[in-house]
Amino acid sequence: MRLRKRRPRRLVLVALALSTGLAGCGVGPQSAPRALDRSQVPFGLLSSSTTTTSSTEPSSPALIVYFEQSQHLVPVRHAVAGPVSVTAALDALGAGPTTAEAAAGLTSPASSAAPFVAGRVQSGLVNINVNSAFANLAGQSQILAAAQLVFTATSVPGVTRVALSVGGQQSQVPTADGSLTQAPLTRSDYASLAPAG
Repeated sequence: MRLRKRRPRRLVLVALALSTGLAGCGVGPQSAPRALDRSQVPFGLLSSSTTTTSSTEPSSPALIVYFEQSQHLVPVRHAVAGPVSVTAALDALGAGPTTAEAAAGLTSPASSAAPFVAGRVQSGLVNINVNSAFANLAGQSQILAAAQLVFTATSVPGVTRVALSVGGQQSQVPTADGSLTQAPLTRSDYASLAPAG
């Protein structure tokens, strides 16, 4: 008999505790929704949450193309659709500066001798064939074009030297000091034209 009397009493106490707790939380019957004062909103509900999503797609690879400005080479990053390669770098060089790059004063004497055809890289050496228009470039423009080709090709990992052919024929190419050579070219041949800094 005592057990039966205590159970209802316990249930009443639990119900009273719950209703008191809910009333303390500010939850109660209302006939219509009402705006709460900011001070009555539970901690953390008003803080702005930032959701970050991580992309599983890698960003496009980029390569360095060298254009000319004020008789010096200027490196410019260009995104490529496929893997970084000598062919991709030369294609970007052949396309010349973008509208924005041209507006910034960049030019490309080498682009007039495009398209460029690159052979396989062997022991750091790549053979590049340029259009016969390369031979028609005058003086300093031809030197700058050769420097662009050498710096752009050697910006690709694994390439250290460039052998240039003009119109499919091995030709003498001017270095920075104006001397002609058929030997493979390196960046040191055009050190005086290297980017500042």
